[in-house]
Amino acid sequence: MSETGTRPHRPLFLHSLSFKLLLLTVFFVMLAEFLIWTPSVARYRKVYCE
Repeated sequence: MSETGTRPHRPLFLHSLSFKLLLLTVFFVMLAEFLIWTPSVARYRKVYCE
């Protein structure tokens, strides 16, 4: 360590490429699930009301 007491700069996990890819993957999986789930619930409600 140097005499100034500073540590070498390391990138934070939140700014890393792997975190961004993980975030994008989770976002698109949730979006796909929502787009599949919504019509299914609407069809169930329509059948239930008839």
